[in-house]
Amino acid sequence: MQDSHKDSTICFNQEELRVISLKLIGANECDTLLKISEKLGQYKDSTIVAQSNIISKQEIQLAIYDTIVNKQADQIEYLGTSLEESNNKLKVFKVAFYAAASAFALSLLYIALGS
Repeated sequence: MQDSHKDSTICFNQEELRVISLKLIGANECDTLLKISEKLGQYKDSTIVAQSNIISKQEIQLAIYDTIVNKQADQIEYLGTSLEESNNKLKVFKVAFYAAASAFALSLLYIALGS
C-alpha cells in the first residue's frame, strides 16, 4: 500500500485489493446474517405472544369444563337423592296399598262369613 502525504489518492496492489474484497464480502455476509437473526428474533417474539394467547384461551376453556363437570356432578347427586326419596315414597305407598287391600279383603271376608 502506498501512502502519499501530498495527495489523498491511495493505491492498492492486487493482493491488498483481494484482502479488501474478502473483508467486504465477509462484512456483507455478517450484515445479512444479522438481518436474518433480527427477523428470527421478531418471529420468536410473535410466536411466544401467540402461544401465550393460546394457553390463556385453553386455561379459560379448562375452567369452563371444570365448571360444567362440577355442575353435572351436583345434578347427578341431586337426581340420585331425588330417586332415593322417590323409591322410599314408593315403598311407603306399596305398604299402605297392601295394608288397605288386606283390610278391604278381610272386611269382605268378615262380611261374607258373618252373613
